[in-house]
Amino acid sequence: MKRLYPQSLVKQFQFPNTPKFNEFDISAEFNSKGGFWFKEDLNNIKPDEGDIFWTICHELIHGLGFYNGWMGYKNNPIAVIPLPIYVNPDGIVLKNNLFSFGSSFVEFMMDKYTILLSNGTQISQFTQKLNTFFDEYKSNAFSDEFVNSSQFKFAQDLLVLATTPKSLGLLPRNSKNYSIDSFILETSIPFEQGSSLIHVDYKTYINTNDFLMTYNIIDGISTENMILDNGNYSGGPIGPKLKQMMETFGYTTADNPNPYRPQPFKSPPSNVISKPNINSGFRTEMIRNLNVLIIIVSLYLQIHRLLFNIRLT
Repeated sequence: MKRLYPQSLVKQFQFPNTPKFNEFDISAEFNSKGGFWFKEDLNNIKPDEGDIFWTICHELIHGLGFYNGWMGYKNNPIAVIPLPIYVNPDGIVLKNNLFSFGSSFVEFMMDKYTILLSNGTQISQFTQKLNTFFDEYKSNAFSDEFVNSSQFKFAQDLLVLATTPKSLGLLPRNSKNYSIDSFILETSIPFEQGSSLIHVDYKTYINTNDFLMTYNIIDGISTENMILDNGNYSGGPIGPKLKQMMETFGYTTADNPNPYRPQPFKSPPSNVISKPNINSGFRTEMIRNLNVLIIIVSLYLQIHRLLFNIRLT
């Protein structure tokens, strides 16, 4: 199984030989005309302003790996598929290899923990079934062959799941009850690339201490007041379920000083460094450079500066 990992997380895996990392784990640009409120201005937040601190915290969590590559197939989606990408035999991913239809589908790290809430099945099983298409794919007419293939049904099933309330969620490590413990993902209608599946369910969490990773920032209320109004959680904007998932991903916290580390290690080639800059087609209000790494079983291959334009609305 191929997966993309954020550089910040891979740094915590402690390779025997340190690969050449990009200078920054996360780069972000925020529109100065975005109607943001800054606490330092010492003015009360206005009804049409959004708290910049809320936005920054939200985007930071995305950059740390709370992200996936599920995308609508066609402009008016008739299916949902993972990110298609081609990894060269030497481990290098070139710009033209990204969003390369005709290449195998690749998951993001978060997909490892994404399950169907109806039965606990990992969404990775869909990726594996979809990738069997490439065992049979022979021509350059990807669209025609894929739509007419037996595997296409799995992509259609994914669209149904991605637009069915409370159908998908993130399961924390060592969970005993997926129906209770899961962090429910956003699956509202219609499927919105850049909003669906990479956020948590708005209706479930916006009025709880896990409001941060919903897709919509509420204008006119500060992050501090959101925290106070929703129980004054000691972790601030990082709610208990989000904290648990970040620990599951592999991040260290005071309550989890020894998080999961994949084993065994095989160091990436020292010369692996490519810098593709691509636009995924997401509608843009905020831009983040997401530095990612590919993991193939235990083989770590580095990609730098895969640019995703995302919409936070």
